[in-house]
Amino acid sequence: MRRLFVPIIIAFAVGCGERAITPTSALAPGAASRDAGTPPPPPISGDGSMDFDASRATDGSSAGDCTVAQTIPFSFQYLLNNTFNNAFLHIDIGSNPDVTIHQTSNKIDTKGTIVGTGFTFTVANTLSGNIISPHGILPGSVTLQLVGTLTVGSVTCTANATLTANLAPST
Repeated sequence: MRRLFVPIIIAFAVGCGERAITPTSALAPGAASRDAGTPPPPPISGDGSMDFDASRATDGSSAGDCTVAQTIPFSFQYLLNNTFNNAFLHIDIGSNPDVTIHQTSNKIDTKGTIVGTGFTFTVANTLSGNIISPHGILPGSVTLQLVGTLTVGSVTCTANATLTANLAPST
């Protein structure tokens, strides 16, 4: 029995005799994950006007029945995060539906509906565009090439559209 008891005691002593391992990182995080430490600036707001032109996407003899060209006033809010690669532009066309534009360093996306005198255009896809900020974080203009559904009177068609807007931030 002694022969069996001694090796068990030695194995127990070796197994329990390991020294404690200290953690390699702090137990409490220094900051939230993905936190640069400073919040984004508040949104910039102001007024503007857009030149909006849209016409039937296919060539056809009835192109004139589904076309529009108007200048539309609006107010806006613009937010650019502190890394300058993620911008949001919210266009408010009064009591009508709004338009939101989201631009990153890789793409631009537009959602919403543009309502003018005698027409409605619902955005389906953004082909190209850019929010231009000539003075750093202050937006100056936006240009978009869009595809969507255009309704003029009782005629509805798939249309290509160009939106060019000048933005005047409030000071």
